[in-house]
Amino acid sequence: MMSSECPTNDMKLIIGYTTREHLILDLDNTSLHHVLGLANILMNEYPEIGNILIMRSSKQEKEYGTRIDRHGIPRHNFRKECFHLITDNIIGYNRCVHIINTLVDLGILETAYRRIRMFRGDMTLRVSPMILSTGIKAAPEPIICIIRHKKRSEISGILEYLAFWRSCRRVFLSGLAHLVTA
Repeated sequence: MMSSECPTNDMKLIIGYTTREHLILDLDNTSLHHVLGLANILMNEYPEIGNILIMRSSKQEKEYGTRIDRHGIPRHNFRKECFHLITDNIIGYNRCVHIINTLVDLGILETAYRRIRMFRGDMTLRVSPMILSTGIKAAPEPIICIIRHKKRSEISGILEYLAFWRSCRRVFLSGLAHLVTA
């Protein structure tokens, strides 16, 4: 590779963590305050989910942006951050879907979230960087792990997710270092 070439052209691969066993949620355009509140509600209403890991999946550089809607009218969108919630205990796909449906019915998640889960039959969160037309969206980073339940199932969803996240992170960091020095 020539030094003038952009290494991002070769990084079109997006890697995600997929499960049907423990609840994982993608919360876009929200604040950490609201995510912590939702985590608290989930842990109180559904104690079987266990502990919760919160990952920041993207940080907004601009506070707001303008987008033209389908009628040609400019709309201001106030942007917030995006987060992932990963729960600890294995509860099964049907229970995860029940919780997701409740969150959609309460207006916490968009209706498209329910349709996508039903169509795909699983839950997936991005763990790698992602190429956008405006630049590179960084890989998710851990923010906080809320631990209320010391007793957990034999298989930890959080530890499983973090092991996968760490292995992907090593691959991407070593790959990026190779591309930069090449």
